[in-house]
This record gives sequence, C-alpha cells and structure tokens, in this order.
Amino acid sequence: MIRGVILDYGGVLALEPTAEALARLHALCEIDAEVFAGAWLEHRHGYDLGELSAADYWALVTGRRYDEELLARVVAADVDSWAETNPAMIGWVGALKEAGLRIGVLSNMPREHWLDYERRHDWLALCDHVTVSWDRGTAKPEPEIYLHSIAGLGLEPHEAVFVDDREDNVAAADSLGLHGVLFTGVDGLRDELGRRFGDALPLPLA
Repeated sequence: MIRGVILDYGGVLALEPTAEALARLHALCEIDAEVFAGAWLEHRHGYDLGELSAADYWALVTGRRYDEELLARVVAADVDSWAETNPAMIGWVGALKEAGLRIGVLSNMPREHWLDYERRHDWLALCDHVTVSWDRGTAKPEPEIYLHSIAGLGLEPHEAVFVDDREDNVAAADSLGLHGVLFTGVDGLRDELGRRFGDALPLPLA
C-alpha cells in the first residue's frame, strides 16, 4: 500500500532557472556563463551540506570575496533563480493531501535557500515532513538522508513513492526499497504513476 510521496524540490516542485535568472546571476558575479556553470557545480555539494558558508562558497565559484552588500545580492539572485514553482506539481501536493497521503520534501539545498523558501511558499504547510541537506549534513544520494525522510514521515520504505529528476538519486531510493520515479515532466510522471500504481494515489494534472 502506498501511504506517502516524497518529492525533490529543484527541478520537480520548482522549475529550473530561466535564462534571464541565470543572466542576472552571471552579471552580478561578473563571470562568464560557462565558467560559472562549472564552478557552481564543482563546489555546490559542500554548500548544500552546510560545510561551506555562502561567503566561502561564492568565493570559490568566482575567485574573489564579496563585501556584505554584494554577497547578499548574489545569494538573493541564486535563491530567486530556484524559487518559481511548477503549478501542476504544487496542485498535486494539494491532491495528495486531500487523499490522505503523507507528503515529504527531500532536497539538497543550502541554508539560505531553505530559510527563504520556508517563508515564501505557503504550500509547504501541506507537507508532513521536510528534509534538507544543509540541516542534516548529508545529501542525496547518500542513504542516510532518505532514511531520515522516511522516518520523519512515519513510513516504511515500500510505502513511499520518491520523485526526483536525477537518475542517481532515484536509483539510491530504489536500493533502499522506496518506489523511485524519475521526473522528466508532469505528463511523463502522470503516465508512469498510472502505469505502476493505478489508482493507489491521485495523479498530477497538466
């Protein structure tokens, strides 16, 4: 029996950053887009884990340290780039809640992002448990963070569907006994859930 759904934030509940949002961030950082993309990814894991402060992370990305005012603007632009949510997925959260399923969010996310989204997104009140990497000191695809999410929801692994847009994160969930589903879009998710679980849970609408 499926009793809960655990959802990734970035790329699932939230839309990928737009070209305009990334352009604003590149301009603030005064760094070429290709160089930025490589450095952003190279050091992001430590930032997600809370091992790097925002100041240290952005110094590694850009090769220079910002004063307090400019750092705040860069962090805000980074946060804003991931803030726009997918209406269909947020609607699905509401449908899952109405159906009596337990809802979790499991995300690799820095502290600054989570504190902002916690204030910004009213729909988070529908979630029964949230697990974010900066708070736990571990990140997907490490087993510990999945186990924390499952325990927080009061579920056994086989009772939960896990949705993420990264294949390695889905594979890690499967290895722990969750029902991992790779997110490639709302239509694909609806088809996959219907095929695998039938009417065991509501399906997202386009």
